[in-house]
Amino acid sequence: MSKAIALRIALHPELIRLLDQAIITGKPALWANLAPYMPYTNHPDICTLPKTWDRTIDGYSLSMPEECVWTTLRDWYGWGIPCAETLDVLKNKLALTKILEFGQGTGYMARVLEAAGLNVITAECFNRGYDGIGVWRLPDYNDAREMIQKNPGAPILISWPDPEASAEIISMLAPGQKVIIGGRRAYCGLQDGYLLANGFTRLYPHTYPNSLASMSGGLSGLSLWKAPA
Repeated sequence: MSKAIALRIALHPELIRLLDQAIITGKPALWANLAPYMPYTNHPDICTLPKTWDRTIDGYSLSMPEECVWTTLRDWYGWGIPCAETLDVLKNKLALTKILEFGQGTGYMARVLEAAGLNVITAECFNRGYDGIGVWRLPDYNDAREMIQKNPGAPILISWPDPEASAEIISMLAPGQKVIIGGRRAYCGLQDGYLLANGFTRLYPHTYPNSLASMSGGLSGLSLWKAPA
């Protein structure tokens, strides 16, 4: 058995069921239902844990340190994991029917949103899965610039943007394009100050807090921006 599969099996079975079911039903779980099985929900950082910790959450043995839990979630599902709160923002509050995704990663986000009825078009330049895991769907484009050019007017979702790629990302965006950014902002690219300095404007309501689950545990927000015209 490959290491990647062994690590996934070591996740709590209820967490696997909830995440995989979302692709079938188009109804991602509420964060409250995911939270008991996510990293760091019941335990602090592995580095600060006493050596006697038995690696259990609610009596279930994880069989691996907390760090391995979140890296396994990242490799199988993604940096940002859609939950019911994510879908509520995108489909109900923002009333989106079509959305682009910059850097689809594993494709899990796109598959869940598609199952929920959204038209999702994705781009990914390199990721074909970690450690031989594969992806939940293939990207529609390998070039994000081409995706944006061929789908004018569509808002774009960027989850956990790479801090080293901020300039490259904004160079691809269309004038006036609406941008939705998710992830723990302190650890992502496209920081607020950077966007403002490059002519982006905030859209209101600007931030929907606690609306995107993180592979490392906890919820982050979705923030709305508009590229300069």
